[in-house]
Amino acid sequence: MKIRIVAFISVVTVFMLILSGCSNLGTGNLIIVGEVERGYTSYNSPYYSGTVKNEGNNTVYNAAIEFTIYETSAKIHIVDTAWDSLANLSDIAPGETTSFEAVAFDLDSTDQLDHYEVEITWLER
Repeated sequence: MKIRIVAFISVVTVFMLILSGCSNLGTGNLIIVGEVERGYTSYNSPYYSGTVKNEGNNTVYNAAIEFTIYETSAKIHIVDTAWDSLANLSDIAPGETTSFEAVAFDLDSTDQLDHYEVEITWLER
């Protein structure tokens, strides 16, 4: 019985360690500041651009921003995603800002970028 309890505690501990290193549950807090702009790349793909700021107390790294783009405001049918790494995946200190440009490669027009959800992920030091 003791072996089972120790094994269970070990599994739970490993799982908690993995979650703490791979999520944004700490005190880093990346937020979009200002407006999310839309435009076209030099090869005519639509994109979102803007600025993200670390409003938290910890330095973050391996940060990325992802837009899930939907066909309508009902947000049922996903038509594309747009992704960008933030600060080339390097450190973003508290109070620091960095820009992004997330390209929607499968769309033709910025009009198709109207309905989206955005997620920012990161790790903390």
